[in-house]
Amino acid sequence: MTTTTSPTMKAIVQDGYGAPERVLSLETVDRPSVGKDDVLIRVGATSVNTPDWITVTGVPYLLRLRSGLRKPSTPLRGTDVAGVVEAVGTNVTDLQPGDEVFGSLWDATLATSGTFAELAVAPASQLIRKPADLTFEEAAGSVMSGITALLNI
Repeated sequence: MTTTTSPTMKAIVQDGYGAPERVLSLETVDRPSVGKDDVLIRVGATSVNTPDWITVTGVPYLLRLRSGLRKPSTPLRGTDVAGVVEAVGTNVTDLQPGDEVFGSLWDATLATSGTFAELAVAPASQLIRKPADLTFEEAAGSVMSGITALLNI
């Protein structure tokens, strides 16, 4: 028996700026493609952080110059992720399918491929293996919060 992978997935999509209940909806979208330095992750958990909130609300308005004037140039939200590796790019040697990982898609562009979805793609350099004693929720919640705590020490 051969199993096929669906070319689509469910994700939270943003169609404008404003209150989350007005501009976010669950939709079917194309699966993300995996670049040669990337990892495809089956999302086990994610978290909501300041960059996510800023991009949903579109405030401060000046940031719209980077993310899109009337609506975000990339419609999927979410930056932090914890999950299981589904596939790796050809240049990725330290992770493999089945590994539990966590990390962030965050970069200065505000244009992530999104983690509020069934699957997410992240650069391998922005992921690490999840410790066995952490849940996916704890790992995903620790990324931005953990960096913030370290910077405030």
